[in-house]
Amino acid sequence: MKNMSWDDLHIFFHVAETGSLSGAGRKLGLSAATVGRRMLSLEQATGKTLFERAQSGYSLTASGRALFQKVRAMQAERVRSRRCSGRIRPGPWCG
Repeated sequence: MKNMSWDDLHIFFHVAETGSLSGAGRKLGLSAATVGRRMLSLEQATGKTLFERAQSGYSLTASGRALFQKVRAMQAERVRSRRCSGRIRPGPWCG
């Protein structure tokens, strides 16, 4: 996933989950316009259309679904590694 910023992928994750720019913006404290610009930038970086845009909201294209699966795995790993680091001895789920 070269040339993609983690910030853009994080925003993408929330747009995919909420199905809208405004929903993602509310969760992230960003304006819908900013979220929209970041998604256009991500689509340019990937060279693929990630969303079907409609009056009812945003839905993932096949390329978007593939990226979402990767980003969801990255999010899960990030959460897991946060739980497994620090001064507290990790439990059996870390390994």
